[in-house]
Amino acid sequence: MAEVEKIKEDLELETPNEDVDIELEGESSEAEKIRDRAEIIDEFYENIALKLSDEVLGRMSSELVQEYKRDKVPEKTGKLVTQKV
Repeated sequence: MAEVEKIKEDLELETPNEDVDIELEGESSEAEKIRDRAEIIDEFYENIALKLSDEVLGRMSSELVQEYKRDKVPEKTGKLVTQKV
């Protein structure tokens, strides 16, 4: 009986009590899939202005201001000029 108890104790020491996740090669876990989707979404919503040079941003802002001012100038008829997109 003592031998059985010793073997039982040895087995308990060798067997971890925590859960073990096993992943097969070529398959992603659900957490990885969620993480990948989150990265794609984060990239989509990134501030593109941070990636553009100051020169490009300056040109874009100048064009935007010019278009805004042009749209605000009334025609001879007194109506606002709007550009259809």
